[in-house]
Amino acid sequence: MKVIGNMKDDVEKLRGALFSDSERGRKSFDTLIRLYRGISLSSAALPDECFEIIIDILSSDKLFSKNGIDSFVMELSTDMGRLTEQQKFALMEGMRGNTRGIII
Repeated sequence: MKVIGNMKDDVEKLRGALFSDSERGRKSFDTLIRLYRGISLSSAALPDECFEIIIDILSSDKLFSKNGIDSFVMELSTDMGRLTEQQKFALMEGMRGNTRGIII
């Protein structure tokens, strides 16, 4: 999978591949990571489309538990410094909503 130049199409491809029911291995996730990286580096701040993918991965048990997703999550962690203030707030609110009694 390669970045084709249209962010909306690339995000849809990435989201479709991530949420597909087919079992993915580390090599397959490496391809998705390259696509994600191409999308995320399209601007200085993290694009909202990439932020939404981060939220999807962290909030979906099905996706978060896929074999090999850990390499994708590691890639996502490199973008944390590029979050806008609004994205940071939304991420914290999402984490608070999913902690069930853990103090953040």
